[in-house]
Amino acid sequence: MKIKNFSVLILCTAFLFCCETENSDNLIYENSKLENQKSGPIYLAQNFDKQLSKEEAEKNAKMYLQLNHEEMAIFIEERYKMSLAKGTRESDADLAKDLMHEINDYLDNEYQESYASASPDQFLLAYETIIQNKNIESDQEINEKSWWGCSSWFRSGRTPVTGGSGTGIQQSLSFKGEFKLNGSGDCDFVYRSSPYRNSLTPKRIYGATSKSFAALTARGSNNNSSKEVAVGFTQKSFEFLIGKGRVLQAYGLFSNGQQGFANDTKILLY
Repeated sequence: MKIKNFSVLILCTAFLFCCETENSDNLIYENSKLENQKSGPIYLAQNFDKQLSKEEAEKNAKMYLQLNHEEMAIFIEERYKMSLAKGTRESDADLAKDLMHEINDYLDNEYQESYASASPDQFLLAYETIIQNKNIESDQEINEKSWWGCSSWFRSGRTPVTGGSGTGIQQSLSFKGEFKLNGSGDCDFVYRSSPYRNSLTPKRIYGATSKSFAALTARGSNNNSSKEVAVGFTQKSFEFLIGKGRVLQAYGLFSNGQQGFANDTKILLY
């Protein structure tokens, strides 16, 4: 009788162990599944506009800049759905989606890169080629025509960038126009801050969203050409330059990227 009871005890213990092991395996599987979802292009697209912690912004920016051709295609489709949900006119959303897919395909065929992973020079070549071949003017090009040419812009220093929620005195930005750094060949975007007291100094440029941080840190960049400009006798304004391709790559074509970047980027002063 004692032997029988002992055998039953062993069987029960083995059964409980198997159940615990199975539950543990299921938990590991579900956690792994959740982590995979958090690293996929759909999750990234849905969180690309959100203001996140520095760690999350850095993770998402790095993830975006490493998307391959197939992952970028999924990302584009998700951003297309989000654009429609936000009230974008369907014809405009369709045009933006088609252009982004064509640029993505062009970069894959020519360089084995994606819309997100290509260098800014490769991206701009693809962008301009697709636009010219379709013989259309994008909203981006129409906006650019409001500026007189591409003037020279001279920097006096470089300012580091960071991501996530910045601490300190924050100054908003506006788009100044397209300029050539020290008379170089490429026209890039220059942004300027609202005026601040002469006693304050710019500390950081920070991207409040993942896509702003992705534009700021593309190709391993961690600082930007910058300068301060006098505004009257008691105030200054901060200006910095960023590659046009870097902004368009991070913001896509579903909205005005140059203005979106200004909205998502701040200057920290001390």
